[in-house]
Amino acid sequence: MRIWLLRHGEAEPRARTDAQRCLTEAGRNEVRRSAAHLVGRPLQTILASPYVRAQQTAELVREVLGFGGMVETVP
Repeated sequence: MRIWLLRHGEAEPRARTDAQRCLTEAGRNEVRRSAAHLVGRPLQTILASPYVRAQQTAELVREVLGFGGMVETVP
């Protein structure tokens, strides 16, 4: 089994709560570039924390890789 760990991209410096901080445009671009390194590698699932920036990161990875599965949210 191989596990690929990917940290979220750059997030807004402030939001109502830390969990609500969204990715910046630069952060979205960072995620797309990082995800491109995983193209062609086998992937069975994507796990992400419930934080907004982690969910956004996971969705971008899913899009870049054309992954048909859902993102599983874990605490």
